[in-house]
Amino acid sequence: MGNLHNIVVGLLTALLPVAVLAHPAPAQEAFSIPSNPCTSTLPSPSFQRAISLAPHLTELLYAAGAGDAIIATVSSSDYPKAATELPRIGDGITLHPERLLELHPDAIFAWLPGSTLVSMQPTLERLGIPLLYSRPNSLRDIPQEIRRLGWLFNTRDVACPVAQQLDDRLDALASAALHDGPAVSVYLELGHDPIYTIGNDPLIADVLTTCNAQNSYAHSTVAAPQVLPEELLRRNPHVVIVSQPSVLTQQERLRYWQQHQLPAAVEGRFFGISPDLLYRPGPRLIDATEQLCSYVDQARAAQHAATQHGKSPAKPR
Repeated sequence: MGNLHNIVVGLLTALLPVAVLAHPAPAQEAFSIPSNPCTSTLPSPSFQRAISLAPHLTELLYAAGAGDAIIATVSSSDYPKAATELPRIGDGITLHPERLLELHPDAIFAWLPGSTLVSMQPTLERLGIPLLYSRPNSLRDIPQEIRRLGWLFNTRDVACPVAQQLDDRLDALASAALHDGPAVSVYLELGHDPIYTIGNDPLIADVLTTCNAQNSYAHSTVAAPQVLPEELLRRNPHVVIVSQPSVLTQQERLRYWQQHQLPAAVEGRFFGISPDLLYRPGPRLIDATEQLCSYVDQARAAQHAATQHGKSPAKPR
């Protein structure tokens, strides 16, 4: 549940105005990240000792060829396998400032400006240690983050081809979605005790749009709204995606919704995707998007087949 807790904390702070790889504070700024990192002739800071304070950033750094430059990270950074061997300086919510400074980093990368980082800001400025935030708001931000990191660590020979491959995969998904029918409604179950889902999150909305789908709770004013079974039955989503760490838990959720006679569960439009893939804005989110698009396509094909055979499936409301 630790990773799920971090995910929910992130969702509840989703309205904080954090830019994609935001520049360091003026007192720290010794460089300017170019808009076209792969072709820029600006000199790179070539960081050698970085601390990653978010699991998605750890994944992005490895994807950009900068994994060897990471000197510490947080407890939830568990991918790729090499990341599990890195020293830990907190859990992403609670950090150890003294330990962090003892490591003498030349850059710190974070997701959100938590209270510990805000309180450390004057010290980091005095020491000239850049603090950069990364919070992708769209799928296209992910390959662009990798390009920027490639420039920051002078690993563009690795980062730029990786980023282009991700862009190519997103192009293929976008092209396939152009030939789909009407958008499919999707319910994303994030937790089950209590039951809660995802509201109007821009990154998840982009994932669903890429698959020609829409979030059943997109209009919620709450980042992670709680779900009542009778309410979900009324909404009647066409597809259900549960994000549970084990197949056993996914099967339990399937039985739960079958017992409540949710059509998507009864009719086999019920799927599981790992929360580490779907709710971490790193390269594996594109893997999760491909999975989700495949599930949506299966459900759409089943609906079309049912219509062709004269059976009218329950319509989502």
